[in-house]
Amino acid sequence: MSTMYRPPRNGTARTHVLVEQGAEGITADTDVTNTPMAATFARARYPVA
Repeated sequence: MSTMYRPPRNGTARTHVLVEQGAEGITADTDVTNTPMAATFARARYPVA
């Protein structure tokens, strides 16, 4: 059974918190034209297509 993680409203969620709570995978997305956010994902080592 998986549960959805609800991040705190203050924006302090971190990957280690998700893993500690049992996350098996973490995904993210953005608009194709949002190159600053895509660059941020790339720096965080998310695969960027």
